Amino acid sequence: MKKLKLFGVDKENFRVILVGKDGGVKRQDTTPVQATVIFEQIYTMPMHQQEMQIRGRK
Repeated sequence: MKKLKLFGVDKENFRVILVGKDGGVKRQDTTPVQATVIFEQIYTMPMHQQEMQIRGRK
């Protein structure tokens, strides 16, 4: 319940929130979003890019 208040979300409204490792909100949507759209955004994030380089992938 605290997280709902933290991000200003109420129980009555739909919300998708993508939160980065730094705790910052990277994306907010009030309507359903295709998972592929969210994953594409994650794949372009600097922290994800760094993790993939560390793991030897690109």
